[in-house]
Amino acid sequence: MKTAILLIAFLPMLADGASAGDWQAATLVSFKTVAIGSSCSSTGNVQAAAYNPDNIDATTDADSVCRDTVATIYTLRVGQNTLEVEPTISGNKTAAESALVIGTIGYGALFLRHKISLNNKLPGTHASIRQHGSNVEISVGKRHSLYRIVTAK
Repeated sequence: MKTAILLIAFLPMLADGASAGDWQAATLVSFKTVAIGSSCSSTGNVQAAAYNPDNIDATTDADSVCRDTVATIYTLRVGQNTLEVEPTISGNKTAAESALVIGTIGYGALFLRHKISLNNKLPGTHASIRQHGSNVEISVGKRHSLYRIVTAK
């Protein structure tokens, strides 16, 4: 429901006479990383030796590591409007959206951290944007990626 509201908010941002599939000029204004959760892992080791039924020696050690899971939120200016978007390759996608992800960034994007079109770009970078199903597609140079709209103003 939230995505539908954001898409309805995004539709008026299209230039006069532009349709939902038309590319529009956009400029990267800023980006930030936000914590969206944490990821923890732990390992352990137990060593035991039994000398007789009454004498058992055991040692244990364990290590745990937790790290924040972060997402990058990109702020783009599209005409007089501002969009905040985040990269997406998961969630509910149509077959066409999944094909676009695989076709533009390869099957590895489904399993590995993929390189996204706004990655390592500085504010002021020019991009192209268009609505693509429930997401937006952003192009910088030859790199195309899907993004989810976080906010639209």
